[in-house]
Amino acid sequence: SQSIETTSYGLTALNVYSDTQGESKLKYYNANGEETQDGDYIFYIDGNTKYFIKYKGQDTEITLPTISSIGSYEIYKNALGYNEKITSVILSDSVTTIGDLAFYDCSSLSEITIPQSVTTIGNNAFNGCGSLNTVTIDNLDIANAIGVSTSQGNLLYYLKSGTGIVKVKCNSLSEIESTSYLKSSNFNQPIEIVDGYAVFTKK
Repeated sequence: SQSIETTSYGLTALNVYSDTQGESKLKYYNANGEETQDGDYIFYIDGNTKYFIKYKGQDTEITLPTISSIGSYEIYKNALGYNEKITSVILSDSVTTIGDLAFYDCSSLSEITIPQSVTTIGNNAFNGCGSLNTVTIDNLDIANAIGVSTSQGNLLYYLKSGTGIVKVKCNSLSEIESTSYLKSSNFNQPIEIVDGYAVFTKK
């Protein structure tokens, strides 16, 4: 039988070979979601467990792909951690979860778009993202749940003061709950919805 081999992608070892078939659980895709041996987007697929675990390309602006053969997937722990090149990330509507430490110490990351499909942000997911300047959130529940605790990923804690903006997709300003960190004195409050988004600026 195939011996167990592991990978350290995401700082947590994953068994990347089947014990019985010897088939790799790693799949490589390009930006168009096509499987290819030299694809820059590395995924771990094991039945219904589907993780994006690494980007090995050199682009500074990336969009996590939609892959029809996979469907929805999670961003694994520390998948993009310590990447000092990436400046902008757009998550596709296939992403459901941003794992713990997923963007840890991405020191050049200035923009990120979080789609409606994302329902969970893990611990310290954005710790150390000191260049973060624009956050777009399409899931109102995520916007209302954001705090400054590590359980909410510190998404807005590292947002630049004075220039940082948060765009929240909503129908009315009243949909932003008073318990949201966005409603705190740390942000200038919007007075109207612009193109479907409430725009908060960090003081």
